[in-house]
Amino acid sequence: RAPDHGAWPQRVRVIFGGGTSERQVSLMSGTNVWLKLRECPDLNVEPYLLEPYTEQQLLDDGIESLAVWKLPYAEVLRHTVEEVVDGCMRELDPDVAKATFETRK
Repeated sequence: RAPDHGAWPQRVRVIFGGGTSERQVSLMSGTNVWLKLRECPDLNVEPYLLEPYTEQQLLDDGIESLAVWKLPYAEVLRHTVEEVVDGCMRELDPDVAKATFETRK
């Protein structure tokens, strides 16, 4: 039994993706962690994707400029980070998607 730390279920955020060459591994391992933690009744587990980025984008704009998407269930189960990003863009309101895309250029 877990110690009492306040309100249950505890909120857990699993973040994966990013801009390194390991982002696909991050997606697979993050998805596995998310799926396994979902089995715990005392946890409310939410998946998030850190958008892909280039090293230059990170140097120019900083980590604060990167988008982090809370993912719907179906988007997490895609096979590549690029497919997840495309799915996120389709799910967004068209004006938000356009603004997000323009800031990612």
